[in-house]
Amino acid sequence: MNGRIRWLDISRGFLIILVVLAHCMVPRVVFSFLSYLVAGYLFISGYLHKDRPFGILVVRRFTRLIIPYFVMGFMNIAIFFVTQLFITELNFTFLETQKKFLLVYLGPGEVPYSLSPLWYLPMFFMVEVFYGMFRKLHLTYAGIVLGLLVPFFGRTKLPWEIDTALFGLIFFHIGVLYRRFKLKVRKPLLLLSSSIVILSLVVKYNGLVDLNTKYYGTFPLLTFVGEICYIGIIIGFSALIEKRHFSKVLELFGRNTLFILGYHIVIGIPLYLIFSRFMDPIAFVRKYWYIYFCLNISIVYLLIRFLPGKVIHLFTGELLTAQIQGRGAKIPQKVVTMD
Repeated sequence: MNGRIRWLDISRGFLIILVVLAHCMVPRVVFSFLSYLVAGYLFISGYLHKDRPFGILVVRRFTRLIIPYFVMGFMNIAIFFVTQLFITELNFTFLETQKKFLLVYLGPGEVPYSLSPLWYLPMFFMVEVFYGMFRKLHLTYAGIVLGLLVPFFGRTKLPWEIDTALFGLIFFHIGVLYRRFKLKVRKPLLLLSSSIVILSLVVKYNGLVDLNTKYYGTFPLLTFVGEICYIGIIIGFSALIEKRHFSKVLELFGRNTLFILGYHIVIGIPLYLIFSRFMDPIAFVRKYWYIYFCLNISIVYLLIRFLPGKVIHLFTGELLTAQIQGRGAKIPQKVVTMD
């Protein structure tokens, strides 16, 4: 399939479904387990990393990540402010929203909720920029050590997720090493189960984390352990189900990660309007979050299954990226990811 790596698509699909679940007002204990998953994406990005001249690296990652950030961001902003005409309790000003979007200050309550997940894209971009820069200066491990210290600097939020990107360097580098040494898992079930057990202990003593708001839990060192557990979870999980038929559904989600990341919350707007005719929609989602999740993920599946690839690429900015790179005819159908 276009030279793609199946277990990575399965892993991405699994992770993006968990991201959608995390944004469905799940109970705190469920969110706590989900809050450590960012390292899984960083590991995948590191696994796919290729050494390139620094300038080429920055340009390629900018077109791959930042152009979609702006395209999906402006789409979400437009949709939100049209929606605000009908849902009067939503109260954000256009200029303030634009300012925070440009600075990538996308914490909950700071901007319309549908914009918040997009913080991943500038963060991934900055991780690759930092990693390429430190590699060029032969200071890779110095950069990683600096990242390990980030949780102890307090909760000061820097623009463009600079601090979170430094924090994520270690997980990115694990992905680089995993591919460089061609590591394989011989006992995926043992890796999966042990990772879940250790993650459960981390959640018990460290609580939830929120990298978007720079909260690293009660004991920041445990946050690194919890994040690494998610790397073990996706490696073990993908190895276990790679040859099973239903893995194709996860592959489909994995190949459309970018579109799902950008629009899974927007999908909830029509559901919100429908629910509001009969009940308090927020109260309903909080109480019956599992029903809302099933509705949301079902609509997501139908969209990525039946929308033409060019429509998906239009909404993610991939068409614009391809035009800038001068290879519009080479865009594969429905292959949209964050690698």
